[in-house]
Amino acid sequence: FIGGEIMKKFIVAVLVVCMVAMMGMAAFAADAVVTKFDAADIEAFLAPQDLSGFGGITAPTLSKVDGGVKVECDEKSSVQSFLIKDADVLKAVSSISQKYVRVYVEAGSADIALRLTWKDSDSNEIAIDCSSAVLIGNDGSKPKITTTDGGSFGTNSAVVIPANFKGYAFFAMADMTMQGPWNKGSYDASKLAMFVLDIRNGQNSSYILREVALTDSTEGPVATADVTTIAFAAAAVLSCGALTVVRKKK
Repeated sequence: FIGGEIMKKFIVAVLVVCMVAMMGMAAFAADAVVTKFDAADIEAFLAPQDLSGFGGITAPTLSKVDGGVKVECDEKSSVQSFLIKDADVLKAVSSISQKYVRVYVEAGSADIALRLTWKDSDSNEIAIDCSSAVLIGNDGSKPKITTTDGGSFGTNSAVVIPANFKGYAFFAMADMTMQGPWNKGSYDASKLAMFVLDIRNGQNSSYILREVALTDSTEGPVATADVTTIAFAAAAVLSCGALTVVRKKK
C-alpha cells in the first residue's frame, strides 16, 4: 500500500514536470519582433526615404500613437518607403528561421498597397510574391487577397490593404522570389543591408503601423503564459495528487 502511494506521488510529480515544461515552452516561444514602431525606432531608422525627385512626391507626417506610428499623407504623398537599417533589426530579419513576416496595419479611408523588400550591399533587391499573402482582421474577417505592382517589381509584389482594414498581413518567406528590375546579380542574404516597407496609394488618407514580426503561424500573435500561470497550474496538479492520496487513505 505504501509502495502504491509512493508510485502515485511519483506519477503526479512527473505530470507536474511535463505540464510545467509544456507551459514553459508556450511562454518562451515568442515571435521574433522586428519593430513595434516605438519612438526610438522612428527616430533612429524609420524616417521615410526622400522621394521628392520622383515627380514631387511629398513626405508624410509621422506621429507616435499608442503602440505604433501614424502616417498621414497629403495629395502628393503617393509613396512611402521606410528604410530599416538598425543593426539589431537587420540581424533579426537576416537570421530568418520563421515561415512568415507579420505586419500589423490599420488602413484609413483609402486602400493602400504594401510591399516588403530586402536589399543587399550590392544594391540588389528582392520582394515577396504576395499572391499567397493572408489578411486577418481583428474581427476575424479574411479579406480576399488582391495584389498589385509595388513599384516595378511585378504584378504580385504588393498586397492591397483594403480601406478601414484593421489587423494583420502575413507574407510567406518562401515567396521571396521577385527580383528588382535593377538587380546587378542574384540576391545574397549574407549581404543584407536594409529592410524596406514600401507603401503606396494612401493620398489624402492615413494609416497606422504597429508591428513587424517574424512568425511560424498565420494565427496572429502567440499568446504567452506567464510565470504565475505556470505556478498556479503546477500547484493545482499537486493539490489534486495530494487529495487523491488522502482519499485513498480514508
